[in-house]
Amino acid sequence: MRKTHSELVRKTLFFVTLAALAIALFGRTLIYYWAGPAAVPSHALLWTMALWAVLVSTTSNQALLLTAVNRLGVETACAIVSAIANLIFSIYLVQRVGTIGVLIGTTVSFLLFMLVPQEIEVRRVLRGRYLPAKDATPTKEELERPAEVEVQ
Repeated sequence: MRKTHSELVRKTLFFVTLAALAIALFGRTLIYYWAGPAAVPSHALLWTMALWAVLVSTTSNQALLLTAVNRLGVETACAIVSAIANLIFSIYLVQRVGTIGVLIGTTVSFLLFMLVPQEIEVRRVLRGRYLPAKDATPTKEELERPAEVEVQ
C-alpha cells in the first residue's frame, strides 16, 4: 500500500504541477485570446490558482487513501473545520484584498485544516496504525462461516 500510494502521489504531483505551471505562466495569454482582455486575471490570481490546483490534488490523494481504509471520520472532521475556517478567512480577506482573498482564504484553510491533519492520519495509516484491535479481528472460522440471513 505504501509503494502504491507513494507512486500515485508522485505521479499526480508531477502532472498537476506541470499543468498548474503552464496555466500560471501562459494563462493570461490563453484567456486573452479565448475570452478577451476583460477576462484576463492578474498574475497573482493565476499563481494562487496554480497553488490551489496542486493543493487539491494532494488532499484528494490523501482522501482516497483514508476512504480506502475507512477513516471517514478524519476526513469529515477535517472538511467541516476547513469549511468553517474557509468562510471566515474568505469573508475577511475578500473585504481587504478583493477577489483573490477568497482564493487565499480557501487555500489557507485547506493547508491548515485539511492537508496537515490528513497527512498526519495518512502517515499513521501507512505505518499500519489504522487497523482494528486484535480482539476485534474476525477469526478464520468466522470468515469462512456463511453469513446468516434474516428472513422476514
